[in-house]
Amino acid sequence: VNYCGGTPERADLGEWASQALKNGLDQFTWYAQDALDTNPEIFNEAFEISRQVAKMPRLKIPKNTSTAIYFSDYDRWGLNEGGTHPTYTTYALLGEHLGSWFRFVSKNQFDLTGIKQLYIPRMRYSDPELTKKILDFARNGGTLVIFDPTFLTYNIDGSSIAERDQVIGSKLVKKTGASMSLKYGKNTLPLAQVRHISTEENGSLHAFDFVKLPAGAKVLATYQDGKPAIIEKSFGKGKVIFSAVQPFGTSDAAIAPGGWKAFVADRARAVNEKCNLDIWYFQLPEVKEKHFNLTAFK
Repeated sequence: VNYCGGTPERADLGEWASQALKNGLDQFTWYAQDALDTNPEIFNEAFEISRQVAKMPRLKIPKNTSTAIYFSDYDRWGLNEGGTHPTYTTYALLGEHLGSWFRFVSKNQFDLTGIKQLYIPRMRYSDPELTKKILDFARNGGTLVIFDPTFLTYNIDGSSIAERDQVIGSKLVKKTGASMSLKYGKNTLPLAQVRHISTEENGSLHAFDFVKLPAGAKVLATYQDGKPAIIEKSFGKGKVIFSAVQPFGTSDAAIAPGGWKAFVADRARAVNEKCNLDIWYFQLPEVKEKHFNLTAFK
C-alpha cells in the first residue's frame, strides 16, 4: 500500500494486512520512510502485526472458482489511471460484499482454465492476440461482463478494433442529461463520475445510449429515463453483458454498493459460484500488547 499525504491509523495497518492475507500473501515487506521518528506507533504496529501473523496457522485459501476479473495494464498506462476505481470496485463487490472467490487475469497471466465468467472493468486498449483470446472465451461458451463502454476501441498502435461492433452489436452515442443511477428490477444501481484518469471524460459521467438494440438483446438495466443501459446478448456459444455507462468512475460503490450487490449475485448464481465464503470474514485481532522498546531502534 502506498499511503501518501497523511498518517495512517493503527487500525489501517491491521485492515491492510488482513486484506493481503485473504488474497494469499506469503510475506510482509514493510516500508515506512522516517516512520520511526515521525510516527513510532505505526512503526511499532508493523512489528506487532508481523509477530502476530508469524504465530498463526496459514489461512485456507479457496482453490476453485468459475469467475475472473481482467486487469488491463494497457488501460492503466494509456489512461494514466491513478485510482483503478473500476477494477477495485469490482473486486470489492465480488469479494467483500458477495463473499465469492475469483482470480485476476491480465495480458501476461491469461489463464481462464475453469473460468465461466470474466468481468472486464476497463479494456479500451488491446492488441490482436489479446482480443482474440477474450472473444474466443465468449465464443466457446463463456460470459463477458463488460463495464467499459469504450471496450475494444483501440489497438496499442492507435488503430481501431473491428471486432468492437461484433461484440456490442450497436453503435453508441454520447448520452446527455443522464441521471446518477440505473434501474435494475427493484434495485437502484448508483453511478459515479470518472476520476483520476488523464483523458477527456475525467470529471464527467461517462454514459452512452445504444443507437439500436442488437437483435435478441435482453435489457438488464435502464437509465432513469427508461432507455437501455446494460444489455445481455448472445455471442457464439456464450454471451456478453455490456454496460453503456462506466458505473465505477470512483470507488464509492465499493463502500456503498446499493443494488450492485444484487447485480453481481445474479451473475454468480448463473455460473453456480459459491458466496459468503468464510475467508472474507477474516480480520486480524487488534494488537493490544507491545513488545518492542522503540528507543532501542533510534
